[in-house]
Amino acid sequence: MHALVLGRGFTGVTGDQLEGLMMYRRELEDQLDFRFDRRELFTLEDMESAIRQSQHDVVFFMTNFVEDKPKLLGMLARLRERSPRPKLVYLDYFAQTSTPFFDLLPYVDVYSKQKMLRDIGDYQKDYHGGFIFTDWYVKRWGADLNGWSFGSKPDPALTHKIVLGWSLGVKAQYRWILRGNRLAPKRFHRRKYDLNGRLGIQKRDQREWYERYREESQAEVEKVRGKLVVTPKERVKKRQYMLELRDSKLVFSPFGWGELCYRDFEAVAWGALLVKPSMSHLITSPDIFSEDETYLPLAWDFSDFEAKCDQALADVEGSERRIAAAQARLSDYYERGGFIADVKRVLDLL
Repeated sequence: MHALVLGRGFTGVTGDQLEGLMMYRRELEDQLDFRFDRRELFTLEDMESAIRQSQHDVVFFMTNFVEDKPKLLGMLARLRERSPRPKLVYLDYFAQTSTPFFDLLPYVDVYSKQKMLRDIGDYQKDYHGGFIFTDWYVKRWGADLNGWSFGSKPDPALTHKIVLGWSLGVKAQYRWILRGNRLAPKRFHRRKYDLNGRLGIQKRDQREWYERYREESQAEVEKVRGKLVVTPKERVKKRQYMLELRDSKLVFSPFGWGELCYRDFEAVAWGALLVKPSMSHLITSPDIFSEDETYLPLAWDFSDFEAKCDQALADVEGSERRIAAAQARLSDYYERGGFIADVKRVLDLL
């Protein structure tokens, strides 16, 4: 199969979403007979022109999450009328398990999502803000989303087109960090910080549910500061942040705009124990989220945060066992064909 991959630059989340294709290009060709050409295009007009001119079997493409949806649907409707045309795979790299773009399902052959609700039937439910977490947040705290919404409902007759792809955890940097830390690990008891609590809160002019939730997350860290040795909370350069991860026993990674975070994979790669709100409602790949086996799950309201941290710090053997299990899970993905299996799962729907 010969594919055209339409990227949106080599940096940021859109670039990271395609990094796995570059990392495993040779394996994809050898094992799946999958070859691809990559182009960086940023407008719907350029994408439509490229797809119309393409002689490839399939086109992988992505759009900005604030894309003009009527224009996007119009483009896809026009492309659908073309015969012959390449198969179309939409790459959803968005932070949330939800998406406002399930309206694309009639026009694409595959909708690849990097994280999905475990029960696909749950996408038919009405969520405040269209997102399972903001729905919980509103019901738990009575929060006002101020019109924020990031959801849509798929046509039940078309949900067979939705498939789990791969997440932003497929990065060469994480692969090499993990290799090094498995070869020369820094033992749990020798790490300086009990808890890494640098949450990187950025102030914006508009204060939405996201800011409020992240401030509440930081407040949980501040409650244990003094009792535990906690990293400072101010933002620092990436190098210092990474060195602190290697020197942290526990790494707290609350939800952000979505559930998954770069910090999740960074914590595992650097050999710390990931402490995170329960991820049991979703599936993703690489999957490093087996509760109490590979990470320490928290209640979404953080009611067990302090107790769980205390327990993990006291149970050194149990914490090291979870860390080793998470690292083995991620290493197996990188070294034993995990990404190849993800791509195959997408291609099989074609």
